[in-house]
Amino acid sequence: MIEELVAFHLAAAGVTLFQCVRGRDRRLLPLALLFACLAGGLQLGEWHRLGRLLLYAAGISGLGLLFALTPRPRSSSAPAPLQGPREPER
Repeated sequence: MIEELVAFHLAAAGVTLFQCVRGRDRRLLPLALLFACLAGGLQLGEWHRLGRLLLYAAGISGLGLLFALTPRPRSSSAPAPLQGPREPER
């Protein structure tokens, strides 16, 4: 059962990295790291010191993913959205 979970997490990390490179979206890197850390942590087991550290790293990368995907307010230097032509003033 553990081997299938490890293979699933490694495949998910590979697909996520592929999408990251294909779409040039660096916000997906914490997700790929999360899957890779989960795979390593599950393979070693939580009784192994490095396995426990990898599981903690997976949690931290999940928090990083939350931070990366949280919308931020626009800065005042950002260009205004495109609008249609203005009507002449009378």
